[in-house]
Amino acid sequence: MRGLRRLAGEFQLGPRVRFLGPVPYREIFSYYRGAVALVFPSLLEAMLAGAPIVASYIPTCREVAADVAL
Repeated sequence: MRGLRRLAGEFQLGPRVRFLGPVPYREIFSYYRGAVALVFPSLLEAMLAGAPIVASYIPTCREVAADVAL
């Protein structure tokens, strides 16, 4: 998270970017409605970067991640 905060500062986005941390599920839709954008890194990009993958057990994730995701 520190690296992301640093990048936001470098690109002068600090005042426009909010790092929320965990949000209770019952509140998540109010955040989505008020958001300009949602950043959701690609599973494939993370795999290519060698990052550990934890994914939902749904068909699309199983197809992309095969047996490398937990």
